[in-house]
Amino acid sequence: GRVWSFRDVTERRQQEESLRLANRAINSSTHGIILIENSPQFLTTYLNPASIQLLHLDDIDSIQKPFLILSDAFSNNWWN
Repeated sequence: GRVWSFRDVTERRQQEESLRLANRAINSSTHGIILIENSPQFLTTYLNPASIQLLHLDDIDSIQKPFLILSDAFSNNWWN
């Protein structure tokens, strides 16, 4: 015997397309966007390219570090 299974994936594909477009918009924005984890440490989870450039940061070293460390780096780099 055979078992057939059908699913309507229209909504899932629309959500994926929406996420893809949002990701493109965030990455191409000239405004700095930083996502911070809602935890006692306030770890950074994402920095878009504009925020990395504006804060003179290294993107790899900035992820999963407390936001307060980044804000210190920002205040030190702002005047240099």
